[in-house]
Amino acid sequence: MSKTCYVLGFVFQEEHGAWLIHKHRPEWLANLYNGIGGHLEAGEVPLEAMIRECREETGVQIEDWTQFADIVGTDFEIVVFYTIIPSSVSFTQTTDEELVCADIGDMYEYAQADKLAPHVLPLVFTAATHLELQNFRLKWEYDAEDKKVFDKSVK
Repeated sequence: MSKTCYVLGFVFQEEHGAWLIHKHRPEWLANLYNGIGGHLEAGEVPLEAMIRECREETGVQIEDWTQFADIVGTDFEIVVFYTIIPSSVSFTQTTDEELVCADIGDMYEYAQADKLAPHVLPLVFTAATHLELQNFRLKWEYDAEDKKVFDKSVK
C-alpha cells in the first residue's frame, strides 16, 4: 500500500508567536487550528511542498525550513518543519481559512478549549525545544488502528 505524504509547518515570528490556520477541511480538522501544510504534489520532495504550501496559504515565500519530526501511519506520512521569520514579515490570508498568530503561552488555552488539532501542542513545543537544542528529530509511528506505538528521538 502506498502512503500519502503530507507536510506540516510551524512559522514562529519573532516577538509574536506561532502562525496557525483555522481549518475548514478536511473534516477531521474542521474548526481546529493547525500549522501550514498539505499534501505533496507529483514529483515534489517534502521541502519543496512546504515552500509551496506556505506561499499558497500565506502569500509569503519562505525557503528556510528545518525538518524536526516525522509522523508515520500505515497509510500516511507527515514531514514536519518549522521556521523563524522576523517581525517585519506580514502574511496575507490567501484562502478561506483564517491565519492567526498565537502566543506560545496561549497554546494550552487553545488545547483545553479543544481548538487545536491534537498534534499541534506537542509539535509546537518540540519545535521550540529544537530551536534550543538543534540536535534531534522526533518520530511518531502509528499502527493499523492509528494508535501511537512509540516516540523516539533520532540524532
